[in-house]
Amino acid sequence: MKINKSISVFNRQGFTLIELLVVIAIIGLLSTMATVSLNSARVKARDARRLADVRQLSMAVELAAADSTTSDYSEVLNTCGDAGAKTTDCGVILNLNFANIVDPIGLGESEVCADDYSSGCDYSIGNSDVTSTEYAICFYLEGDAGSMGAGINHVEQGGTMAAGCP
Repeated sequence: MKINKSISVFNRQGFTLIELLVVIAIIGLLSTMATVSLNSARVKARDARRLADVRQLSMAVELAAADSTTSDYSEVLNTCGDAGAKTTDCGVILNLNFANIVDPIGLGESEVCADDYSSGCDYSIGNSDVTSTEYAICFYLEGDAGSMGAGINHVEQGGTMAAGCP
């Protein structure tokens, strides 16, 4: 009786080291690509929150000014302190506690936004003085958001958004 000692490919059990390394490399590449795309989604989410926050702050200032006897922005924002102060220092305006609305990264612990700032910062009253007809709330965007470019931007009277921090 003759015994065939050759190993059949079909009787093999398990995977070779090369096969395992190829699968691990593919999984690593896919997870890296997923992480990169999630990071850009996080940036867009933080910027969307910032835009919603400053619109809410602006709306509160506009409504409070309209309700005041003089329709004066400086009367509404007099609790904020000097120009360039954080909006968290403004207290409660029209039942909206400004201390609760903070930048998603800074969380109230960062520097105030100024025109020369190049990273995340806390929302702030514009560096120029608030007048009876003008105000600016400055904020920082990490990326482009619609017509707004990355960097320092501000919302001003009437809810208009523009680049820079006056």
